[in-house]
Order: sequence, then structure tokens, then C-alpha cells
Amino acid sequence: MKNAYNQRIVDYEHIHSLSPKHFQCMVEVLNPTSGDRILDIGAGYGAATRELIKGSNGHMVHYTLLEKSPVQVDRAREMLQALTSNTFVEERVSFANMPVLNNNLNPGQFNKAIAKSVIHEFPREERLATMQSVYHNLEKGGMLVVWQYDLNDDCKLFNQIIRKKDQLAGYDSMVHDRNFVTEPELIALIQEAGFTEVKKHHQMNYHLNTSYRLEGEFKGDEKTLETWNSYIEDLLAEYDDAFKQRIQYKREGNNISICFKQSLYSALKA
Repeated sequence: MKNAYNQRIVDYEHIHSLSPKHFQCMVEVLNPTSGDRILDIGAGYGAATRELIKGSNGHMVHYTLLEKSPVQVDRAREMLQALTSNTFVEERVSFANMPVLNNNLNPGQFNKAIAKSVIHEFPREERLATMQSVYHNLEKGGMLVVWQYDLNDDCKLFNQIIRKKDQLAGYDSMVHDRNFVTEPELIALIQEAGFTEVKKHHQMNYHLNTSYRLEGEFKGDEKTLETWNSYIEDLLAEYDDAFKQRIQYKREGNNISICFKQSLYSALKA
């Protein structure tokens, strides 16, 4: 099965409707400071590291991007070189092109880690072991920051919507591996991996706009977008008006907009 992240070349900030404020909240919680060794877990094309560098106020921080897709690693390297310089990247950034699970990074190598919208990418049967690998990578007292979908009674709907999109886009590995969890399940997972003092810092709106996936993921195929829209409308027919109002459901032309939540959490290695 092909790794869909080698196929999915998109601007996540656009398709996920992320604003600078979202990233400012992340930087605030991580608070990059001179001497920090920050691990970017499932880094993709390096958006989290990019914003940490921009928000570090010149502090001497070393960043390691842990990402299994060589395509995304190349994108991250190019983006960070364009943002800073070849010298900065050579001296202050490392690229670990490998899975998070059982990675060969050193135990206790990092004092901070960021997992931005990645925990749902870990296959269910590997999720706990993968989080334990992250625990292993942090030093005692090290901090993990998780930026994740904050789902509860809307979790089933969100899973169905995204799984159908991945199926239509041909992202077979995502259809197989992805599974979004509720907030209680997320907190329980973090704690079971060994982390303590789990805190919720910020809750942010995540506006899912279906038309934003047209070019990058559906390759401009309007029929595929309409198939997805029709699927979503059929799903929502099972929910009452109060639920639809709470998730701010709206259909305008070829776009369906739904508001879910994302939150930032922190936890410490005991």
C-alpha cells in the first residue's frame, strides 16, 4: 500500500483554514528558548517547525523533524532553507526520515516535542507503542505538546467525512490507518504512554470547507467534490437541527462548511 503522504502535495494551512493565530497559540505553549531541543513529530512539510523558528525571537534552538515520507522531508528542507538560510538549516535543523514508531533517535534526546495533527495518523494497533516511542525520546521532565482535533459527540461524523474524502482522493493508506479519537480517548492515550499533568491550553475553531480540497486533493474534479458533498449531506440527514446549528453547517454552491474544534494540550514525562 502506497504511503499517501508521498502523493498528497497540498498546503495544509489552506485546506485546514489555519490562521497565524492558531500557530501563535502553539508557539506560546511550547515557548522556544535557547538550549531547547525540539522534536517535530510527523512533521510533514515542516509547518510547525517553521512557525517555531519564526516565533523563537532569535533563541538558539535545535529542531529535529521526524517524518516518514521522503517527499514531505524534501518539501520541509526546501521551505526552511527559503525561510532562513542553508547555514541555519545545516546548523540548527535535523531531518529524521523514519516512522515515529521505534525510531532510532536517542533516548532522552529532546526536552520538548510537538505533535501537530498527527496522532490520528498512527494505526490503531500501533498508537500506544508510537506514543511510548515519543515518551522514550524525551528527557525526564520533558514536555509534549499535542495539537489535535477536539472531538466528542461529533467524532463519528468527522471520521466518516474524512475517511470518505481520503477514499475519493485515492489515499488508501489513510483510509486504512486513520482514526480520529474523542478528547477522553486522547487524554487516556497520553497518560497510558506514561505522561502526566495533561493540561488543555487553547480550544480553536477548525472550519472544514469541502471546496478547499478540490484542487489539491481531488485534482480539480468537480464530480468528485459533489460526490463528497452529497455523502456529507446524507450523513447530516441523521442529525437534528440543534446539532447542525452547533457545528455551524452551511451549504453554499459547491462548498459545505462545518465547524469542528481543535485544542492544544501539554503533558510532562514523569
